[in-house]
Amino acid sequence: MTLTARIQLIAIGSVLATSILVLAFVSYRTDQRLQQSIGASLAARVGHHAQLVQDTVDTHLTQLHALLRGPAVAQYLATGALGQLTLRLHAQAAASPDLLQARLIDADGRERIRIDRTDDALRIRPADELQDKSGRDYVLRTLALPRGQIYISRLDLNREGGVIQVPHVPTLRLAAPLIDANGSRRGVLVLNLRGTALLPPARLGSVTLRMTDETGSYLVHPEDGWLHGQELHSGHDFMAEFGIPLPAPPPRRLQSVVQSRATAARPAPPTEALTRRETVAPSPPVPVAHTEKAAEGPAPPPSPVETSQAGQTTPSATARPVSTGSTLTDTDHLAPPGPTPGPTTGVATPPPQSAGARPGPDAAAARPGPDSGAAPPAPLRPTSETREDAPEIELLTLTAGARSYDAAASWIVLSQGVVPRRWLLVVALPTEVRHALGGTDLLRTGAVTAGIALLAAGCALLLIHGTTRRLTDLSEIADRLAAGDRGVAIEVQGRDEVGRLARALNQMTAQLHITLSRETRAKNLLQIANTELRRSNGELEDFARATAHDLKTPLRALCVLPTWIEEDLDAIHGPLAAHLSEMRAQTTRLEALVDGLLTYSLIGRDRRGAETFDPAPVVARIVATLSPPAGFRIEAPDLPATVRMVPTEFEIALRNLLQNAIQHHDRQDGQITIRLLTPRNSIVLEVEDDGPGIPEADRARLMLPLRTGKTREEGGGSGLGLAFVAKIAARWGGCLEIEDAPNRGTRLRLSLPAELQDPKDRHDPQTGLAA
Repeated sequence: MTLTARIQLIAIGSVLATSILVLAFVSYRTDQRLQQSIGASLAARVGHHAQLVQDTVDTHLTQLHALLRGPAVAQYLATGALGQLTLRLHAQAAASPDLLQARLIDADGRERIRIDRTDDALRIRPADELQDKSGRDYVLRTLALPRGQIYISRLDLNREGGVIQVPHVPTLRLAAPLIDANGSRRGVLVLNLRGTALLPPARLGSVTLRMTDETGSYLVHPEDGWLHGQELHSGHDFMAEFGIPLPAPPPRRLQSVVQSRATAARPAPPTEALTRRETVAPSPPVPVAHTEKAAEGPAPPPSPVETSQAGQTTPSATARPVSTGSTLTDTDHLAPPGPTPGPTTGVATPPPQSAGARPGPDAAAARPGPDSGAAPPAPLRPTSETREDAPEIELLTLTAGARSYDAAASWIVLSQGVVPRRWLLVVALPTEVRHALGGTDLLRTGAVTAGIALLAAGCALLLIHGTTRRLTDLSEIADRLAAGDRGVAIEVQGRDEVGRLARALNQMTAQLHITLSRETRAKNLLQIANTELRRSNGELEDFARATAHDLKTPLRALCVLPTWIEEDLDAIHGPLAAHLSEMRAQTTRLEALVDGLLTYSLIGRDRRGAETFDPAPVVARIVATLSPPAGFRIEAPDLPATVRMVPTEFEIALRNLLQNAIQHHDRQDGQITIRLLTPRNSIVLEVEDDGPGIPEADRARLMLPLRTGKTREEGGGSGLGLAFVAKIAARWGGCLEIEDAPNRGTRLRLSLPAELQDPKDRHDPQTGLAA
């Protein structure tokens, strides 16, 4: 591609990039505005449903307190009679469709009264069907409470006989201790509430609701298979779905005291005060129509996701920001069953009684008359002075697999009980809904941006055309320089950037010519020096080989002469015999040294290349010829079936490594291990002994010719053993390493490349000359 084309492409690319950035910024701002509006709407939904859950629990707590203050409980505490209390509990269950069970459990944990709701029918269990609940956690905890305190259990699956009931029935238990006037504990009053009546719906059109307990186990989820993962041991929880832990609950929440007119007129002990926690901020008040009659005032505009057809939602053209803690007006989706907030106080009131329902005998207890000795209770209302803390609603972006959600989350804290219960409510909307809402604006903005980009690109091409003409002429001259025409000179025109470039190219061409001439001269000199060095090294090796060969004959004669002298003389004693023995030993050592020099000079002269052979017979032959002392053990475990090396060099290396290990061992018994490994791209020969080892300071010196670690008197050798191995390693580009064995001794390792390349075929990568 020519430089002109590149400049044109750069110009067009710059225009397109700018257009894309503008489009991305506009899209980001649109998405941000939508996200803020949807976040406010989701926050409003969270506040609304959190308030409904709180109010529902408050209503049942109010009913439980009414039971505790009623004459039926007072009669049971005074006389132990169960009749009136049974009728009162039956009436309470009949008036509260959300009540699954009403029970009286005595101080020993045995059920004394049990009223069950099955298929919307109430049944009083006979005595033979009552169960022992003495080991249940909620019973033990409630029996330990002082008078007036209430225990709120976890919202878990109901169990019968210790086994989870099928189909699953989520249950919340409200339990209060029964303590008589003498302070004796007479039992526990337990109300089992239907969990599904407390919980919000899992789907509201495109909006999904999730609610978890403190452990992350789902109480509400759009998919039934994700519910109650902790109890059912399915592993389904908030962490498993979204991969993040639960948001941290708020560190502190202020509580509002809920009092009745009776307690206001006649103060009760602090333990009898019924408390509730604020979950939704009171302002701005946006009433929600939950009954047939809507609250006063006009209905607010719809949220960004409105209901369109049965169970379906369509994006709204506009979004109404909703402040944190306000309630939504999407009543088609948000109107729940059960208790509803009152039109003025916001405190839960009981659900309307169905037509034809007959109040039970304890209806008067909930509405005391003159015989009860107490003032009739007024509707419970929170004290507005303590509502200083609005609920903390957190906006989140959740990702579950390939799908992401815009979400709002808030903790519902039931602090009325001795053990506070915390539930996390999450309202989520798939992000594709938000993207669909912003799609129209994005398409309109993209069309405008594309038109501006095309206009800008056309103007840029016209401006570039004149400049690129001179660059084309400059590139043609540069091609001639690259082809080797170093005598060409560029005609300099003008003093702009192109003119300065032409002058710089002329200077560079002249300097390049000088540099190349010097480099060629240096390379020729280096080649001559390498040739001379190889010739000199060859002559030196030839001289050493010839000298060693010529010295072998007189050395053999010198070895025999002491023996002839001993044979000619009848008896040799004293110093003469010692001198002859020393002469024979020195001659033998000199002969071994000459043989070693001859072998050292011949390494690399073997014209045979690498061959593939079985190393086991070669190792066995070398070990047999060495004749180690009787106490030595030489092992060669796990040898490979074949190895590719030069056979003579393999024998020289292995023989000298073994001789070095045997000769320098400090004991008459020892163990030597031979390993032949073939890791990736290399061949490794290891010889490990348990001798005295080699000091680290002497290791590099011992790999040079004629260097030994011991004197002749100490048993030192010729000093050529490790030099042989080091020369073989250097010839093939390998290395010889000396290291300590794991326990004691030395490990010698010869490493060669798997593909042995003749040194004459290897070249220096920098100079290109033969290695």
